[in-house]
Amino acid sequence: MAAFVDHYEVLGCDPAASPAELKRAYHEKLREYHPDKRPESRGETGARVTQAVLDAWSILQDADKRKAYDAVWHKTRNEELAAAVAEARRREGNELYKEAQALAKASGPDSLSAATAALSKYQAAIEKYSEGIDLAPTDHRIRSNRALCYSALKDWQKCKEDAAAVIEMRPDFMKGWFLLVKAFWKEGNPVTAQRQLELGLQAIPDSSELLALQEELAPEVQAACNGDLLPPVPKGRSSRNVSPSCTPVQGNSRSGSRVATPPPVRGASKSSGRQRSTSRSRYPSAGAGAWEDTARFGEEAERTAQFGSYMAGHCSSSPMPPPSPPPPPREGGSTPPPPPISQRTKGSSLASMAASSRLGVHGT
Repeated sequence: MAAFVDHYEVLGCDPAASPAELKRAYHEKLREYHPDKRPESRGETGARVTQAVLDAWSILQDADKRKAYDAVWHKTRNEELAAAVAEARRREGNELYKEAQALAKASGPDSLSAATAALSKYQAAIEKYSEGIDLAPTDHRIRSNRALCYSALKDWQKCKEDAAAVIEMRPDFMKGWFLLVKAFWKEGNPVTAQRQLELGLQAIPDSSELLALQEELAPEVQAACNGDLLPPVPKGRSSRNVSPSCTPVQGNSRSGSRVATPPPVRGASKSSGRQRSTSRSRYPSAGAGAWEDTARFGEEAERTAQFGSYMAGHCSSSPMPPPSPPPPPREGGSTPPPPPISQRTKGSSLASMAASSRLGVHGT
């Protein structure tokens, strides 16, 4: 969109001038600046002014074109006048805001009169800013200053509305993002405030004010996210032992404690159980006592089947436990093959699972 040019100002005439007055002003300007009439005016200034004079005369000498131009001229002049008045209201509001701040800082806990005077100044500043917004609704500075007053009065809803309008007009205006984030935070929505802050940092990545606000907001965001991501353990869960290393010997009915069954080992198939049962039936002469070294979960078998110790060793680089000793040889000198050992797989303990869930807190 081309910038508005005041043709009356170019010719040096009043907008109410007659056609004859406009023509006379046109010829005077040409004699003064045209390069052919004034050799000393040859250069950029003479050419630029001469072109502006020609453009103005081409519009104002025609009655219809002048009428359409006059409508635009009056509208533009009114907007310029309104902008000038709005700027004056902004400056007046700024002075009142500074006075209110000074009174608020000087007022102690027992100075009711100073606090009342500060409140009155803030309200007066809001009125000045409101008048400026009515005259210049697209001036983001005036609306931002009014949001600042609402922030001082802890009217977070109105502060949030003005701040949202500011960043809609100027997404790169730091004060708008700062006040919007602060309003959400003080309303008790730290997670929403953090989301808005991340958007603000995308628009203004190097803003020291927003980065400082992020550090100040981080503890409350982390506390809120921990409550959502790590719910409290239901009653009765903490008394259950889920470590297979504490599982009693199978078939021991005298143990009164109930324990969790070891989780299924990835990669192990039903055939492993069949092979163990088959291997026992193939060597009946060895006796049940000979197989206690490999069949008991709670004692010797921990070295091959314990889940908690293996995972701790997997995470702390401790050596692998030694294998179980082979069963005694059968009659006749032949040594039976060792029973199959279930394939170990990688996993994670409950403690590591809880720690992993906390890692996402800082990025929420």
